[in-house]
Amino acid sequence: MEITLSPPVFRTIGVSRPAGERLTPAARVFRDHVCAGLTDLGPGFRGERPAREGDQTGVMTQDGDAGVPGSLAKVLADVAAERAAQDARWGTQVLPDGTGGDRAVAESGVARHATDTAAREGALTWRHVLAEEVLEAFAETEPGRLRAELVQVAAVAVKWAQALDRRPSGRPGSTTGVPP
Repeated sequence: MEITLSPPVFRTIGVSRPAGERLTPAARVFRDHVCAGLTDLGPGFRGERPAREGDQTGVMTQDGDAGVPGSLAKVLADVAAERAAQDARWGTQVLPDGTGGDRAVAESGVARHATDTAAREGALTWRHVLAEEVLEAFAETEPGRLRAELVQVAAVAVKWAQALDRRPSGRPGSTTGVPP
């Protein structure tokens, strides 16, 4: 698996450090989950799988790689680095959720309807899918269900980033024929 991060990112998450200095928590996550083959990401993660018919490559990939070996690891490494950068800049933040209310529930319904309509008409976009997930999260007030919605938001954002990585360079609206 090849992961390319710039030296400032390595310094931010603590992977690049003076000899003898301990790894930061973000660097441990990066080492344990991203560099170690993504084999312990929780329920439902099945690790490596043989390439499937239609994959863009004939080599082993990770489930979630969308046919491009290392795709999930790269995006998750980028997310881990961004999270570490956020903590470095803002520290630990304790903020209210700001979710729920009639308006948020109504907006969630509108987004769900727009997504369903676009799908039926063959015009579904990543924007539709992500907007629906975000607005569902905004409508939720129960912490367990809110967390589940936020995980769905993150998963859709990761999947969208992977779709961008599969595109031929210079073609912003193109796809490679690989299902999202």
